[in-house]
Amino acid sequence: MPRYTLIALLVYLAACHFTASAQHPVATRLSAQDLLTLISTKGPDSVAHAYGQSCGAPIDDSAATGDSLWLLVVHRLYGSSDGCLTEVFDNAITMAMAAAPARVLHMFPTTPLSVVCTLPRFEAPDSTIKSFYTRATRALRLVSDTSLTTKRDHCQRLLRIAYAQRYPSGQRQR
Repeated sequence: MPRYTLIALLVYLAACHFTASAQHPVATRLSAQDLLTLISTKGPDSVAHAYGQSCGAPIDDSAATGDSLWLLVVHRLYGSSDGCLTEVFDNAITMAMAAAPARVLHMFPTTPLSVVCTLPRFEAPDSTIKSFYTRATRALRLVSDTSLTTKRDHCQRLLRIAYAQRYPSGQRQR
C-alpha cells in the first residue's frame, strides 16, 4: 500500500473518530500506532485538540493499563493538552503506576512525582481505591532498576501519604 494511501486512510479514520457526536457511538477506534502516526503527521497540538473535545477518551483507559505505546501517546500529547485532557492524562499515568511503575517513571521524568504517585483522581468506590493502592505499592516494591531507586522510594512515600489522608488510621488496609 503506497504511503500516501495509508496516510489518507489514517486521516479519514481520525476524521470519523473525531467528528462522531455524543448521540452516535464511535464506530472506529484508532490504535496507539495510528495515533502516533497522526501525531507525527498532524502534530501533537492538532491531535490533542481533537481528543480534547472528548476529554481524552479512549486514550485514558488504554494508557492506564501501562501499555508502552499508549503511554507514548500520552507522553507525546501531554504538553499540548488543555486542562481537561491534562487531568485525564495525569489520572491515566497514575493508574499505570500499578501496572508498569518503572515504565512510567522512565517515560515521564519531568512530571512531578506528586502528580504521578497518588491515588486515582476520579471518584471511585473505596474498594477500587484500596485495590489500586495495594497493586501500586506491590508493583513499586518490585522495581529493581537502580537508576529509579530514589524516585521509587519517594513515590512509595507519596502514595502512603495520599492513602493516609484519604483513610484515617481506623480505615486503612494493610
